[in-house]
Formats: sequence, structure tokens, C-alpha cells
Amino acid sequence: MKITKRQLRRIIKEEKSKLLNENRYTTEVESLQDQLLGMLETMDPMDRNPLIYSLIDELEAMTQS
Repeated sequence: MKITKRQLRRIIKEEKSKLLNENRYTTEVESLQDQLLGMLETMDPMDRNPLIYSLIDELEAMTQS
């Protein structure tokens, strides 16, 4: 099966867009992770531990959906 130059350019453009969006999402997640860890470090350990377990439960539920 042959593809034209125009089709190849379109495919490359689409794949580039996907990669850029994926990279942007990863950067946002890393930033949020850093913010959350910074907040948890400032909390009292007795207050922090239940919150951490709650966050773990929520993340696990999200991955199962």
C-alpha cells in the first residue's frame, strides 16, 4: 500500500500532536505530584498518614475505572 506525501505529512502532524499532548499531561502530573509532596511534608505525621492512605485508595479506584 502506497501513501502520498500529503498523507505522510498528515500522519506525522497527528503523531506529533499526540506526543506534545502526552508530554504536556506528564508535566502537569509531575507538577501536581511535587506540590502534593510539598504539602504532605509540612503536615504533622499523625494528620498526614490518614490522608496518604485515603489518596492511595482514590488513586487505586481511578485506575480500576
